[in-house]
Amino acid sequence: MKTLEERESPFEYSVSDKPRTMTAPWLIQYDGQPMPIDIPAGAKALFDKKRKILHVHDNATGISITATPHVFVRLDYTQDYHDIQFTDTENPNQPLCGVYVNAGELHFEDNKLFNFLNTEMFRSASRLLSSPVFNPWCGYPDLNDDQYHYSGDFETGLLWLHPDQLKEFPDTPVDENRGTLLRFLFVTEEPIEGWDRIDKITLDIPPGPYEAWVVDADKQTGAPILIEVSGLNDDTFNICSTQIRFEVLDAAREAGTLFPEEPEFRPEFDPRGHTDLAMKAVEPPKRGILGRLFAG
Repeated sequence: MKTLEERESPFEYSVSDKPRTMTAPWLIQYDGQPMPIDIPAGAKALFDKKRKILHVHDNATGISITATPHVFVRLDYTQDYHDIQFTDTENPNQPLCGVYVNAGELHFEDNKLFNFLNTEMFRSASRLLSSPVFNPWCGYPDLNDDQYHYSGDFETGLLWLHPDQLKEFPDTPVDENRGTLLRFLFVTEEPIEGWDRIDKITLDIPPGPYEAWVVDADKQTGAPILIEVSGLNDDTFNICSTQIRFEVLDAAREAGTLFPEEPEFRPEFDPRGHTDLAMKAVEPPKRGILGRLFAG
């Protein structure tokens, strides 16, 4: 673990020589229960009910957790894994999308649900990490320039593609288009050839009703390329990991043997609104009237 230098914070943290546990109403597990955050002895903690901030950081382990209703940030220098997830304020146990860094490799997480601009997502992560509450240590998580795909600079918020990526795939966009079509139902009257990704075999899905999820799209246009199907009745329910080229389904639709219905589209997500509210929550506390009058 690299040496960590603690930044000066505008908030006062509590410290105990005994381990503690802390929860917050806006930090919820998948089962709907409050998520307990363990606070090791000697670690610093903050719970601000009015501003809705929960924060813990431990200099000994290099682990920091900060949660507001709009974002969850975890820095872990022990595992070299750092995660920024935006949260659904209506369903706080549901992360929306975000950014994570694993051993220096940068990834964007859309949870297969959202479309967003990678550049805006990275810029928002950079803004959050500029705060001494979300990032209690000097510097930023390291990004490995030897990695093949994305490179960036958290200090400036700039994101770019690795030169080797552009050399091999010169048309690769930084802001990939994840596509608008997310899922749909269809009924086929004829068998359709597919590929079982688990058993690694070619098979024909029988006639019947299916649910289809888009699992790959053209990164420039967003046009669907590959879909995965699941059967919806007793004759087809065993089909659950079969992938089919979208063009094959579209050809069957044009031939009049496949009937799509109930399309669901991927919503656009703009991280800037969540970021603005999260940064506002951790603004330095206002000083008293004399402090404001004589502030330089």
